[in-house]
Amino acid sequence: MKAADRVACAVVVVIAVCFVSLMSAQSPGAPNSVTCKPLVLYDDFNGQRIDPAKWDDWTASERMFEVVRELSPQYQGQGNNRRLHMLHRTYSETFDDYDANYGWIGLPTTNPSSIVDISFEVTVNSATASGCQSNPLGSGAWAGFVGRYFNYGGQQDSSQDAEAQIALHRSSDDTGTPLSVYASVNAADVNTMQFLGLVSLGKTAKLRLKWDQPNHHFTFQLNTNPAVMIGYGVPDTSPPAIPLKAFWVAGGTPHCTTTPIASEAMDAYFDNVYVNAQ
Repeated sequence: MKAADRVACAVVVVIAVCFVSLMSAQSPGAPNSVTCKPLVLYDDFNGQRIDPAKWDDWTASERMFEVVRELSPQYQGQGNNRRLHMLHRTYSETFDDYDANYGWIGLPTTNPSSIVDISFEVTVNSATASGCQSNPLGSGAWAGFVGRYFNYGGQQDSSQDAEAQIALHRSSDDTGTPLSVYASVNAADVNTMQFLGLVSLGKTAKLRLKWDQPNHHFTFQLNTNPAVMIGYGVPDTSPPAIPLKAFWVAGGTPHCTTTPIASEAMDAYFDNVYVNAQ
């Protein structure tokens, strides 16, 4: 990314942060004062390779026949505006019709506990999902960000980690070509998935996820659409048993004994990651 473009992006991020803060301040029970804290650049993926000081590995490639995680374009000499490219393609297990397989390829941050607010760009170039005639479970693929923010049980049981996600989705039930953008929170008293809008294939979407711990909710935003808040009512002062903040492309594919078997795939590019000041 050129210097002028980076400054422009920073300005947009500041505006987005202020917008969501205003939305929060106008909500019932929210603080009266509004503090606009600009996000800072975490990674634009323009280096020679994925930076191990910033990123780690998180992969469960069950039934994935094609997997890619790289900086693109592959050679820096092809241009200095690179992106993180992640792709997977998965096919059904064929021994029964009663379950599904889930897999993902991810890139988690090396400092998850310090990140409570993140903004990034994602572009999905292709996404497919087909079902199985003999298994009622559908298939699906998604690309986005997932985080574990606190443990509501206080006993460090990973099943009691509160998780929030924002991602572009493709389902075998979809009838159109645009991708659906969903936000979700799973925190014992809340298991909510909320629709944020549609994004066309090849179109860059700007997504944001913020944990507002003082007000006990998560805030999500797609592009310049109105911010969406999902609240919770469980204790949030214990750290998660599995600290995780990660980009991922992932999917679920039903087992299938008939042909054609089910499959799903996602080809996505991530860029311009901004986070709260560390």
